[in-house]
Amino acid sequence: MKKIKIWKNYYDVVILLPEEASDHAIRPSKQLHKYGTPWALGKKNFIPHISLYHIPVKPKNFDAFINELEAIIKGFKPRKLKIEELRLLKNRGVCAYTDKPEWLRKLYLTVIKRTLKYFDWDYGAEKTWSVAKKSRKQSKLVIKNLKEYGTPMFGRYFMPHITLSVFKDNTNTVEAFSKLQLKKYSFDVKSIFVCELGESHSCQRIVKKIDFDIDPERESGEGKNLSNKEMKRIFSLCEKSLNIPSKKLDKQILLCPVGFVGSGKTTVLKPLSKKLSLLRISTDEIRRLLKERGYNYIRAREIAFNLIGKYARKGYSISVDADCVSQSKREKIKKLAKAIKAKIIWIHINPPEKYIINKLQTLRYKSDGVFKDSENAIQTYFIRKPLHKKLDFPFLYTFDTSRNNLKKQIDSAAVLIKKRQAHENFCGNV
Repeated sequence: MKKIKIWKNYYDVVILLPEEASDHAIRPSKQLHKYGTPWALGKKNFIPHISLYHIPVKPKNFDAFINELEAIIKGFKPRKLKIEELRLLKNRGVCAYTDKPEWLRKLYLTVIKRTLKYFDWDYGAEKTWSVAKKSRKQSKLVIKNLKEYGTPMFGRYFMPHITLSVFKDNTNTVEAFSKLQLKKYSFDVKSIFVCELGESHSCQRIVKKIDFDIDPERESGEGKNLSNKEMKRIFSLCEKSLNIPSKKLDKQILLCPVGFVGSGKTTVLKPLSKKLSLLRISTDEIRRLLKERGYNYIRAREIAFNLIGKYARKGYSISVDADCVSQSKREKIKKLAKAIKAKIIWIHINPPEKYIINKLQTLRYKSDGVFKDSENAIQTYFIRKPLHKKLDFPFLYTFDTSRNNLKKQIDSAAVLIKKRQAHENFCGNV
């Protein structure tokens, strides 16, 4: 096996692909390798990546360089990237190109401008780049970029992509490229990485991972923003869809579940709300209504809490059909309960992770649904997973929706909730 040469102290600030997206890049790269390319992408070497900045850094400056990167991404809000098309380049490179959203353009420019002070100009990085295949006009711009930033990938030449491999010559190039298939794929960006470079500016060894400060409660920004005027109309539509109980409970309660995406909160709360004469308010149903009308979900929780507040103040007991795990939700619920003198009852919807992932993988996703597809649903699950690490809720009942006795669990929970409602100090199956 050929020994891989690492370009010591020459780094690339990169975005790495999640496992499934990475597999979609590795597969065609290995296909190209059968036609004689010198290397193929893999999980340990020649790692699939999207480059932001190639930069040699002297060892004495490396820690300061990393600190600068950490400062750059603090508070930075990335979103999605989409792998869109394959291209065969004039230098015989084969690349999968992504889109170039504004947040990515801002990120790469900030990384270059703020870490340029750590660029080791004595390294000779410009010798690793070839401008021979460029036109005269292009060559001038590339040389200018190399002199000013140490990389040609600046301005119009920043074209985010994953290099699948590079052909040595033109033999079989067109034939090999014509047989490639690329699955279009979108993914959330959660981290940037620093890797050591090797042949063809390939990513060979990860030396640092820096996570973005992503809010797990962040709602999808895809779609139109909801104006205050439209908000009133949507609120009215949501109200009309509510199944308001015919009677109000003597002692008001707020039933609040904690549970992962796909854990079965609605499956539990629908029958439980009916048994207990609770008004169920679902954030997912609000999201569907927003999506049908072309709006994003950014104000979905605001609508939900406005509905909860309005009907709780009218004296109805509410079941909050949402994951109430976050501190912000918990505080809002406590504040409302105090204002209306209601009891909060916490329940835990907690099937095994394997059950949830299998459910999310096999569900049929409708065009008007909350999630675009299984990939989107599973990504949301893992983004929100850290919120569920250390739970300190006084759960009255814990459900396992993977078991076949769910009706019995719901009946048992209903009995406990009625007792808790009647007796201030009653404790259930915490």
